Amino acid sequence: MTVVEQIMKREGRRWDWLAERVGITKWSMHYLIRQRRTPLPYHHVLAIAFALGVQPEEIVDEKGNWREVGHAVTVSSGRSKAEGE
Repeated sequence: MTVVEQIMKREGRRWDWLAERVGITKWSMHYLIRQRRTPLPYHHVLAIAFALGVQPEEIVDEKGNWREVGHAVTVSSGRSKAEGE
């Protein structure tokens, strides 16, 4: 499970809610989350992070892949955070 999927599940959000905020269709959002193409389109990553209220580095790794739940990440504030918490 990706961090984005975990956040969506935790907050009870639907993919159409996120897609609307990013400005793409629900089907495009589903494809974007499921794709393993590297790097992901950064303008979409920024829009998704903004909609979810997180930093882009919290949802993608340094290679541009979606972060998986359970991997530690250092956010811009300098603190370390594990997604499973």
